[in-house]
Amino acid sequence: MSKLIYSNNLRALRTTYSISQDRLAADLHIDRKTISRIERGENCPSLELAYLISVYFEKKIPDVFPLADNMTFATYKKAKATKKRSRSHGLSNHRG
Repeated sequence: MSKLIYSNNLRALRTTYSISQDRLAADLHIDRKTISRIERGENCPSLELAYLISVYFEKKIPDVFPLADNMTFATYKKAKATKKRSRSHGLSNHRG
């Protein structure tokens, strides 16, 4: 799993409003496993799904999916560069 640039408050919102994963998934016409994976940070919601979830809870997207701690554009660029370098080094090792 790659490090996400945002966190999410989906589980906290569901708990606050006493909404199960099953109910949220049914209301949004998606699979319950998708909700679970988003909550665990295993899936990134599409922009459309992020909007739908936010509207469902009557929140703004950043209230549901805030930036991760200490995330700035500079740290994002640095993380992307590091990932790109490590990926290129990994590929060269496999060509041996």
